[in-house]
Amino acid sequence: MTNGIRKLLLVSCSATLITGSPALAQHGHGEDEEHGKPAAFVMPTTYKAAVKEIKYRLHEIAELIEDNKLAKVHAQADVIQKVGRVLGQLALKDGSGVPKEAVKDINLAGKDLAARFDAIDKAGDSGDMAGTRKAYEGMVTVAATLQKYAGPSTYAEAVEEIQHRLGEVAELIEAKNLEEVHAEADGIQSTAAMIGQLAAKDGSGVPKDAVNVVTAAGNDLAAKCEAIENACEAHDQATAKKLNDEMVRTAATLQKYVSAAYQCPMKCEGEKTYSKQGKCPKCGMELKTRT
Repeated sequence: MTNGIRKLLLVSCSATLITGSPALAQHGHGEDEEHGKPAAFVMPTTYKAAVKEIKYRLHEIAELIEDNKLAKVHAQADVIQKVGRVLGQLALKDGSGVPKEAVKDINLAGKDLAARFDAIDKAGDSGDMAGTRKAYEGMVTVAATLQKYAGPSTYAEAVEEIQHRLGEVAELIEAKNLEEVHAEADGIQSTAAMIGQLAAKDGSGVPKDAVNVVTAAGNDLAAKCEAIENACEAHDQATAKKLNDEMVRTAATLQKYVSAAYQCPMKCEGEKTYSKQGKCPKCGMELKTRT
């Protein structure tokens, strides 16, 4: 992908379903003559889920821009606007991960994102590709400030984050978009640096005698991030690919300590997981392996 466009993880969150017209499949696009039907989504109830939702919608906008479907940007930007308005409230919640002194900045960033809706909406409606892309890039910049306090809080989440980003790096290298690897490598590096601490937590699923192995693997990944960034800056695709392959193998070491977890496919209970298969106590659907 080009111009900083990234695939993002699908959001996992829970609350009231928001719809503006006949319900659509979650995270799907509808169509009408101008904007497309309002996107159905589940309003996040946690700060982390809200940030994931915003990132997901930005990814959707990026794909619409690439496909030159500018009129459909409206529905995705509208979700960002709605979620942006509640970020400050979610950041204030106990356990949000946002320090009290940072809540004001988060609130302002959320309002900034919401305020940018008009610009991207007008640009999209008028078919202004350059204007839509500029507005999108401004939203990406603001959203990046939110991620600082929305990182993984469990060992399993950290491993999932690393593997996702390694997949992104592989795609960027294959597409020869080496200049975009930097952001993904930075994300891997920051997560890898904390993997040992998360592994040492009670309930992480990592045996005590394996914490040192996990920590060493994290340090190895972090060090390789520096190397892969250097290779990409030198436009050395072969070396970058070799390093990414090595990082994937190291990440496999981390994966074997991730316990299987099951959750409702409709996220009725948000991020709650179960160690065994069964039925969701809320809707009765079969629990699925957490992805």
